[in-house]
Amino acid sequence: MARRRSKTSATGGNMDSLLDALTNVVGILVIVLVAVQLSSQDAARQIVEEYEKKITPEEREKAKQRAEEVARQLKKVEKLIQRERKLQAGDPEKELEKLKDELRKVEELAKKETAAAEKQRLEAEAKKAEVMEQIDGLHKLIAELEEKSNKAEVQRIALMTELKETRAAKPPPVKEVRLPTPKPSFMFVRNTKGEPELKTLQPLFVLCRGDRIIPFPTTGLSWKNDPNLERWFVRTLKSLKITSDKDGWLIPNPELYKSYEEMADAIVKESQEKPLNLRGYDDFEISMKRVGPNLNLVLTPKENAGERVNSAASKSGDFNKILFEIASSKNPYYYIRYLVEPDAFETYLEVRNFSDSWTMPGNNAVQGWPAGWEPIAENTYTREYFAGVRAGEKPPAPTTPPAKAAPRVVGNDLD
Repeated sequence: MARRRSKTSATGGNMDSLLDALTNVVGILVIVLVAVQLSSQDAARQIVEEYEKKITPEEREKAKQRAEEVARQLKKVEKLIQRERKLQAGDPEKELEKLKDELRKVEELAKKETAAAEKQRLEAEAKKAEVMEQIDGLHKLIAELEEKSNKAEVQRIALMTELKETRAAKPPPVKEVRLPTPKPSFMFVRNTKGEPELKTLQPLFVLCRGDRIIPFPTTGLSWKNDPNLERWFVRTLKSLKITSDKDGWLIPNPELYKSYEEMADAIVKESQEKPLNLRGYDDFEISMKRVGPNLNLVLTPKENAGERVNSAASKSGDFNKILFEIASSKNPYYYIRYLVEPDAFETYLEVRNFSDSWTMPGNNAVQGWPAGWEPIAENTYTREYFAGVRAGEKPPAPTTPPAKAAPRVVGNDLD
């Protein structure tokens, strides 16, 4: 028994020694682990500090932005996860009922939209049918009018045929027609003293052609008064190496021209090769003509020139503006001389009725224009105006003033 007890004591002592040794080892390991951890934290901190020293502000800003973006993405993912959890936590049957309710609402809305569209379609078809009915009525009306027009045309042709058979149409002899009830082209106007004063009337020539009227200028076209004509005259004389004095008399140039007539003919030829285009005279073709020592401008009406009579015989027409300008000028003593081509007699009657009843705006005392007319052949009428240029010997200046001319009485111009 004693031996066993000593053996047990020896065994317990050995175990204590072993436990002590293990405890010492564990303590040492713990100390080593703590030391290693401290060393590793120290080393990590040093590495981070070194890295932070090396990183640039731009890279730091980029890293910050990436971190913020990752945080935003993380929040989105968390929201999705929360939504998924709610769906999983909810009752599937209730969710299905909600979806069915939404589907029923969508179907009801679709039915309403379909019904509204169908109603609009039916209304559009009804309107279309109504429009087609109106169009059919218009077609019938047009057909009836065409039939009436054809019958009227047949009747007109029959009447024209009968008229030709009954009497032959003879054009009036233009040169033998006399103006009806001739009157002198002057009038008496009371002066400031109330006494009658005789005024000679100047003509305003108005050509009636077809359904148009063409008024001619009332004033001359002298190069001294028209800047465009003056520029053409100066340019032409310069190109032909001809000079003139201030009064328009050509100065001889014997080196190039043998006579005054040759100089004048050179100017006329230049006007034919380079036609004049004067502002305000678009209705006329303008050429030049030598008449003795004078050079005249010839105005020939163009084919489609003038103003239609329905416009001329109105307050807003150009012809009315011409009459107003003459009536409001310092010399309003004019009469209208209508030149009527064979196919324009009705045009003359219409415009004559307008000028006879014309009143000056704001002054009813000025009423009606004296007028006369004469028939002329078709496309034959032109007018000449002295251009202010002469070729010949310039006469000497007069020493005594000329005698005052008596008023000229012109008869057989008005009717």
